[in-house]
Amino acid sequence: MPVRFYEGGLNPTGDLVIFLPGLGDDMEAFERAGFIDLLRRSSRPMDAVVADAHLGYYLDGSLLERVYEDIVLPYENAGYARLFLVGVSLGAFGTIQLRQTLGDRIDGIVLFSPFLGEDDLIREIEDGGGVQDWRRQLAYTPERQGQVWLWIDELIEPGSNRIPSAILAFGSRDKFERAGRLLARWLPDDDVFINDGGHDWATWSLLWADVLESESWKGLGDSG
Repeated sequence: MPVRFYEGGLNPTGDLVIFLPGLGDDMEAFERAGFIDLLRRSSRPMDAVVADAHLGYYLDGSLLERVYEDIVLPYENAGYARLFLVGVSLGAFGTIQLRQTLGDRIDGIVLFSPFLGEDDLIREIEDGGGVQDWRRQLAYTPERQGQVWLWIDELIEPGSNRIPSAILAFGSRDKFERAGRLLARWLPDDDVFINDGGHDWATWSLLWADVLESESWKGLGDSG
């Protein structure tokens, strides 16, 4: 999988952000939207990698293998102690899968407007009482869209009923807003960021700036 690397500043921290783009985005999308510059100027600058994780990797089921083999292992071997995933839309869908599968190798995630299935699925989960009750009631094997909610269920800590080391951000006019509010049930309020934007880079850039200034970001990954 091709990647684009960005240095975070003069003083390497040993932390790395792996950015996963949305449907149709190229590797320059995060740089054009100001994500890289904002990260460099934040109170917690990090080196960053943008992955060319296009739709083909999702369709052929190779996303996990390619991210692990081409990014996680090489950068761990290069000395990065902590890895963070930041995904937008389809990339946030992939971020959830990678976090669930790779476990402790990923220290924290940031999800922008995650694609979590069509409205019929979201309504089914809402009507089922939430993801845990919905899963217990399942009488069929979910297809690709439903699988993301099985991953989400596996990320929820039984004791706290929360997803640890995760931040969620979306606009109130986002086409996936309903799914975002459903997912937000399993995150502390301080780890959910909402503005009045839509499903676009202008909205995500403003949200990213808010995330980077927050205590949630400053402590991301510190609690496991």
